[in-house]
Amino acid sequence: MAAPERRILTPGQWREFGVEAGANALAALAAGALATTVGLGHNYWAMVAAVAPIAGPSLAQRVNKGVHRILGTFAGVAAAGLLLAPHPAPWVMVLIVIVLQFAAEMFVLRHYALALIFITPLALLMTELAAPTDPTALMVDRAIQTAIGALVGLSLVYLMHQRTLREKARRRLRKHQDPEA
Repeated sequence: MAAPERRILTPGQWREFGVEAGANALAALAAGALATTVGLGHNYWAMVAAVAPIAGPSLAQRVNKGVHRILGTFAGVAAAGLLLAPHPAPWVMVLIVIVLQFAAEMFVLRHYALALIFITPLALLMTELAAPTDPTALMVDRAIQTAIGALVGLSLVYLMHQRTLREKARRRLRKHQDPEA
């Protein structure tokens, strides 16, 4: 069997790769720093939420993903509250986790916000199973950290879009000034 043909990236593709990698790193760093400053626990939730909007292929999809991240997580936190309110036994929580995992897998590629309604309680129940604590504090952390992270990510998406618009304007100007270029 022949080895697959090696793909060579152009300098422009390398530049875009660098911009995307830098944006992801900056989003995670900024969200983590801001979440740490706020002083709640689980700062990694903010970092994960910050990179989610950056992964979209278009501006509209990136914005939708950021908004879906916030709304889906808030709905998922409410669902987790309903599931944790009766203080289920650990074996019941395990059964709930199995159902939530199945539902999350069924929706994650079809509708991100809907999937988060299952993913969020899944994460919270698994965290509660591993280290029982005050579920209310855990839910507040999840909601606030996700909002912080998604807003940081959406801010970077906006800045990246502005950069793209400036580059397009510069290219048009160059083309207008030198029509043979």
